[in-house]
Amino acid sequence: MVTLVEAWNSYFLLLNSLKKSAATKKQYNLDGQQFLAFAHENNYLNVDHHLKELLFIYSNYLKESYANVNTFNHKIATLRGFIDFVFLREWVDPFDYEGILQPKKRQKEALTLLTKKQLIQIANVWPTYFQYAKTMEHAWLARRNGCIVQLLMETGCKPAELVRMKWSHIQFESSIIYIANQNGRREIKLTSILMNMLTHYKEATEELHEEKLGEWVWVSEASQSKSISTKTIERIFQTISKDIGTNVRATDLRYTVMQKAFQTEKTIENIQEKMGYVRKWVLTERQDRFE
Repeated sequence: MVTLVEAWNSYFLLLNSLKKSAATKKQYNLDGQQFLAFAHENNYLNVDHHLKELLFIYSNYLKESYANVNTFNHKIATLRGFIDFVFLREWVDPFDYEGILQPKKRQKEALTLLTKKQLIQIANVWPTYFQYAKTMEHAWLARRNGCIVQLLMETGCKPAELVRMKWSHIQFESSIIYIANQNGRREIKLTSILMNMLTHYKEATEELHEEKLGEWVWVSEASQSKSISTKTIERIFQTISKDIGTNVRATDLRYTVMQKAFQTEKTIENIQEKMGYVRKWVLTERQDRFE
């Protein structure tokens, strides 16, 4: 007869052979050791016909102990993988464990949209910084950040898409920008306001760095050799949040642009193309969550 400890150790050897991160493997083992400790305390030591009973009382213990849905579901998923392994090794006769190890359903929160007043406040933050900038670097940063915010407001693109933008993606003659991701690229018409801002940003970037433009649109004040990261976008919105007294993220702008599109576009296919969604069901799920 195989003990629970022996069974888990065999399963963990399998996990170590899979392409999973060290952090993921560590979490699996923590979940497994917790299960083994609970089993030992309740005198369940072997993989035998009492396993179903053990799973039942352990799942109830998890329900009472973990209110966080993600934490609970991760522990349940760990157990499911372990039980599948036990069945595969034929250490016990299979039984229906899915009804016992049932993950909790996530209650998705409604997506709160930004008001017109909030949008005006957000749009005014970096122009104000520009107005009171005391150095060339500070003025350039305010100009760059203002362009980023305006671009997010007009296109609703993702931060990950924004930081990959190149100057070759912007057609100044036609006011078109091509937004690229791993699934291709989409074309969006920009307003004259944003095009004017981009023109001034372009000139200011050459002046600050004292060289011709590099490949990337959104660079730092220190170098043009690489693009900024999404962490920089987060910091930009942390500053905005502090200034306007309301927590706001780049994603909030994306959802606000999306909702406006739902109100004006004729078909969901048009919105799907504009927002860069590959799967239509993801877009409709977002629509259902708007307040």
